[in-house]
Amino acid sequence: MLDRADLAAVWITLKLAFISTALLMVIGTPVAWWLVRTRCRLRFVYVSQNAAEIAALCDRIALMEAGRMQALLTREEFIARRKPDLP
Repeated sequence: MLDRADLAAVWITLKLAFISTALLMVIGTPVAWWLVRTRCRLRFVYVSQNAAEIAALCDRIALMEAGRMQALLTREEFIARRKPDLP
């Protein structure tokens, strides 16, 4: 069984995990909302193989194959080009 020092270490670890998660949620959620709602100069790369997720989140999509960009599409072009069997 765990002794008192081990339990204290586990308790401190759990407290730290909770505090860091709470802080990231409090800070990250407003920043994510701001990034979605504004046209800032910051650009992000989002990597996914889920076509529906990409179409919902991105306004420009780069199609890649073997590490090379094959096409740069708008959301509308991507949706029109999308195969029905893709997720």
